[in-house]
Amino acid sequence: MSVKSRPEIFKEAHWKEIIELTSRLDKTQSLWLSGYLAGRVDSESAAADSGNPGEIVVCHGGETGNSKKIALQLESTMLGLGYQVKVVDLAQMTLRQFAKFKQVIIICSTHGDGDPPEPMTAFYNSLMSSTLSLEDMRYAVLALGDSSYEHFCVTGINIDEKLAKAGASRILERQTSDTDFQKVADPWIEKLLSKLPAATSETSTYTPAISKADAKEVDRNNPVSVKVIENIRLSAATRPDAIYHLVLDMEDVSLPLSVGDAVGVFIKNPAAMVTELLQDAHLKPEQMVSLDGVNLTLENALTNKLDITIPSRNFGQLWESLDTTGTFHAAMGESEKSKKDFLKSKPLLQLVKEFPVTVNAQQLVDVLRPLQPRLYDMTNSWKQSPDELHLCIKKYHYASGSETYQGVGSNYLASLNENDAVAIFPHKHQRFHMPESPEVPLILIADSTGIAPFIAFLQEVACGERSHDCWLIFSEAVFEDDFLYQSELIQLMQSGVLKHLHPVFYGDHSGNKIFETIENHQDIFKAWVNQGAHVYLSGDKAILTKAEESLKEWAKSRQELHFDALIAEKRLHKNLY
Repeated sequence: MSVKSRPEIFKEAHWKEIIELTSRLDKTQSLWLSGYLAGRVDSESAAADSGNPGEIVVCHGGETGNSKKIALQLESTMLGLGYQVKVVDLAQMTLRQFAKFKQVIIICSTHGDGDPPEPMTAFYNSLMSSTLSLEDMRYAVLALGDSSYEHFCVTGINIDEKLAKAGASRILERQTSDTDFQKVADPWIEKLLSKLPAATSETSTYTPAISKADAKEVDRNNPVSVKVIENIRLSAATRPDAIYHLVLDMEDVSLPLSVGDAVGVFIKNPAAMVTELLQDAHLKPEQMVSLDGVNLTLENALTNKLDITIPSRNFGQLWESLDTTGTFHAAMGESEKSKKDFLKSKPLLQLVKEFPVTVNAQQLVDVLRPLQPRLYDMTNSWKQSPDELHLCIKKYHYASGSETYQGVGSNYLASLNENDAVAIFPHKHQRFHMPESPEVPLILIADSTGIAPFIAFLQEVACGERSHDCWLIFSEAVFEDDFLYQSELIQLMQSGVLKHLHPVFYGDHSGNKIFETIENHQDIFKAWVNQGAHVYLSGDKAILTKAEESLKEWAKSRQELHFDALIAEKRLHKNLY
């Protein structure tokens, strides 16, 4: 069949190109091309497998694994009820693929103070800027967040509103969840299932599922207890926010970790903070309370189960209702924003001290947030020390008013002694692993304890199975006090594992020293990036984001530096906090 007039689906220029090409083909070539194009269409359709209106796609996006945990829980439950369902990671999803789905469940978190989780940033940005029509899509959103931040659950909220604006229909209204997400996830799943058409004619009763994982597998729900071998102070004794190197005994434990991964650590509140809270609230440690259906002493709950540092919205509401003087209400203000800002500005212990009320033990427990595990990067390669897990910890303190408060997680770990037990679980960080190629150059950029995963990277190279050229740039405050892992880094330089080492010590003025160091060695940086180098950023988010933005601006004026390719080819890896 010969088509002379231009079909509306083609632009004029494209149609001319098609006519010019096909007019030069013989019969055999034309037959091959028609088969190739038909096969390509069939292949893409099969690969996407997303036009099936009966299929429900559960999308998750996050950094800590909470959204994935709920996604797998939902998948397990729906499969048991006979639904056709699959789970996908938004970090691996293009907008074009997403737009083909007919029934979508989205579970995603918000990182920090309003940012999308780093792994799904590309998908999020493309969705937010898209003008696609999604009128054939039905969806539901569960947004995870932390109400101590101003922009609570904003990533999920923005996705929900964008999908509605694009014409998609809600299966049910958006649900937001604070850090105790499981309490929200279970009833949300039950409500979601009630809104979906039955998968089979059989009636089924919904039972919350924990996950697909085997109950014996080590994970957040089933942590493993390991013992401390040693806890070494790395920084000078005069440094208040001391840095420690913690070594844990893994001889009888096997965790699925690679360099670049982290472990979650279950922490405890310091005894001094618990005592202070009990005294200021006029409560006794031996009083019994109920928490998630379990009876335990108030002291146990405050030490091991509950966050006593960040006041929740529910705490603010309770304290306001119990304050007979009206001073707490006056301090918070009338608007929701002023109340949130006020609760964010002071630690919980300070509020209890400054605004005394009469509260009972159960009332207090009911408005405290769950104590969350903390994530710490793996600081060693198991090829070098297979029976140990090394972590690097900075002991945080922060001031509020005239008081100084401890960072709970870091102070707990810094205070551990030999043979103390600590509960941990593995946390995969797929986007921060070493490259598949064992030969491409590595540019490792760290601030302070962000150096931890790079020590593991360098140990991996030193074991001989990889031959990367490695360049380490890291910043700290003072040379005499803070040259972390100095002797090991010097040995790595001498052995040739480290090609370049540039420590940056900024004193009281950090400025943009990391970028200045790269600019001073720009010939190396340009050459390595253009040779396919992978660039890794690890550590303080503010410092390293500033360095990254400066690099992007600087690269725009240098045609010989292909920085955009670095991003497009996923050779830029970030581990920021």
